[in-house]
Amino acid sequence: MMQTKRSAEDTFCAELRRKEEPCTLKKTKKTTLSDLLRTLTLDCSFNGFHQLHLKNIAGDEALLEHVRQFERLDTIEILDARELTDYSLTRIIKTHQLYLRVLDLSFCPYITDKTLFALQECYNLEQLSLCGTRITDKGIKAVVRRCRDLKQINLDWCPKLTGMPLLALARHCPNLETASFIDNRKINDLQLIVLKKKCLNLSSLVVDPQMSPQASLQQG
Repeated sequence: MMQTKRSAEDTFCAELRRKEEPCTLKKTKKTTLSDLLRTLTLDCSFNGFHQLHLKNIAGDEALLEHVRQFERLDTIEILDARELTDYSLTRIIKTHQLYLRVLDLSFCPYITDKTLFALQECYNLEQLSLCGTRITDKGIKAVVRRCRDLKQINLDWCPKLTGMPLLALARHCPNLETASFIDNRKINDLQLIVLKKKCLNLSSLVVDPQMSPQASLQQG
């Protein structure tokens, strides 16, 4: 009897650990759309929310097809999607804006300010990564003005940005903890100083290594 009870407990614990493991999709060249749709099941659920992790997705229609089955997404990570545009992202964001906490669109080169304008109603947003996109100062200002709980932001390799987003973050996001602006050589010393002065929880600030020694010193 004792052995049977212990076996049942071990089985339950193993099943519980399996449920807690994050669900990450890895798309290969041989993976079909139907394969991915079968993989995206309710096992991706965490406290009623879902996390979406995709890479190299074919385009807007494929992404919309993936997301259609989810009612509440709090994490969206779509990497290196060379054919993805604002068309699908704006629709997905508007659907999940009340729940979204994490958004990573790194190296999706056709993402512009249109997607950022859609983020203005995502008041729970805490993490935002837009590396290698076509966003501008105007889009970043629009987001941080409304999403004041931002804790992490990554704006590496965004060629259209200047140093103005640092001032916007300093003004509207006092809880900011980490920020990265690699390959942005338009940032000046004053903007860095203001950001660090206003964001007292800032523990990691990464800027372009080719900036002036004084600017580099300010990243602490």
